[in-house]
Amino acid sequence: MARTIVIKLNRLASEPVLTTTDQGSQFVYYIVPAEVILNVDDIESPRRSGFGRYTGNIADLSTDCGVVTPPDGHDPVWTLASLPGAVASAEYSISLYYNEVGTADNGKTIVGIDYSGGIPSWLIPSVSVSDNKLSLRGTPPPGTASFTVTLKLIQSDNRTASKTFTVVVTTATPYLVARYNPADDKITVFSGPDAGETTLPLLTDTDTTGHASREQMRYFGANVANLETRYRYDSATGPAKGLHVFKLEHLGKTKYGSLTIANADTDYQVITLSDTPPVVTPPPAVSGAVIAMDARWIRTRAGDPWGENKVYVWFNVSNSDDLILFSKSQAFGFPYAQHTENMRITGDAKNYTHSSSVNSVAGDVVTFKFKAKGQADSAFQEISVNVPGGASQTTARTQIYPVVETNPPVTPGSGSASIAAQQIVSGGAGLLTPSVQWSSGKARIANLATPSVPSGSTLYYWISGQQPSTSLPTGYDFNPGDDVGVMVAIVPNNINPNDGINWTGKGWTNITIGPAPVAN
Repeated sequence: MARTIVIKLNRLASEPVLTTTDQGSQFVYYIVPAEVILNVDDIESPRRSGFGRYTGNIADLSTDCGVVTPPDGHDPVWTLASLPGAVASAEYSISLYYNEVGTADNGKTIVGIDYSGGIPSWLIPSVSVSDNKLSLRGTPPPGTASFTVTLKLIQSDNRTASKTFTVVVTTATPYLVARYNPADDKITVFSGPDAGETTLPLLTDTDTTGHASREQMRYFGANVANLETRYRYDSATGPAKGLHVFKLEHLGKTKYGSLTIANADTDYQVITLSDTPPVVTPPPAVSGAVIAMDARWIRTRAGDPWGENKVYVWFNVSNSDDLILFSKSQAFGFPYAQHTENMRITGDAKNYTHSSSVNSVAGDVVTFKFKAKGQADSAFQEISVNVPGGASQTTARTQIYPVVETNPPVTPGSGSASIAAQQIVSGGAGLLTPSVQWSSGKARIANLATPSVPSGSTLYYWISGQQPSTSLPTGYDFNPGDDVGVMVAIVPNNINPNDGINWTGKGWTNITIGPAPVAN
């Protein structure tokens, strides 16, 4: 009696799964006609043409029926040797493209990567059918020294190949690269290592005048000074010459470094970082230094391309009139030099002794630079005025230097109050007038200014390095003793708020919140 032969093959995607049988989804079974002679060892591409598919249960096959498994091609092969290492406290993110991590058998393709049961719970998978890739993203929990990822390549004939990868988690060491370029009169700082687009570093840049700019660095991939940097900060135009101290907060660490700038290009320098801030010796007093300044913007010639009118400043100097003043409009880009002996005034309502003015336009930034005659340019003292955008006709005369309020007025939740040891240091008149407001022992920051925002732009706030928002939080979230940094900028709607370069106005404040007010 002839023996019936059933051949067992890997199921193709075009062959339906017989869900009412016990055959499963991986294999199919075909009945070999009695007149066909098969040499199983010679089969490389299994024949199906002319064979009838067996549609019953495997358990029902007669014991006289031989089931053979010819070599049905080959399994896929992993070509990816390892996964990239991870960094402690940083986001881990990889994308695995099917055709880049493995090789399929002849005539087959890699159709998927199975991750079920093979990845840590904190590692979130995402499959893109259109891009034929598997993405894994997540942040290793604190204390993780390594983790394993087990993945399985799936071939178009359902053959698979598994591989387990061990990923080592290393402790990150933040680094900085900085440059002052006189061509654009800015300091540019890059940092790393890469911690993803959601873990952005905070950088505080403090100059010799005590002005501190604390900003969230923006994601910006680049290779600078042979380092793979991923974050960027650009200072405002015209940073103060002299020492700049950087405070970098990244990956749970706080590091300090510095860069000294004058008028020459520093080129990119790898900044030496330490765990403690450098000891900064204040510059010696300068004869004739500006010790106070008021400013006002008066607009009477709307649309005049050479100055819708002027920024007026009033100031006092110490010891001497022996000063040179350079005033520079960002809009016009050229300096104008004067001598303070020609700027004396009398009878000022606030007893200021000198006054000057410079043409400007709405949304401009005007910088006043002072130094004593005969001094090097490194001795320049700089004070900036932000001209409001929009249709503002005038602004009130306001003290812009120094702007330090100790024990400023507060608004309690109810009743009157007194407070001690609170300080607000701020810049950017017209955009930000900070106020600390209280309720039930908790504080919030409010902006009492009413900035004029031109059409096509938006006012954004950055609070202690968080993502930008179009308003300050209304909740009372801060506690006594908190240090809070707020930056505000007018940003054209066609650019990313974190761009940092093409803003049309900018203000900032650093606040040390004092004790909660006590009713008098």
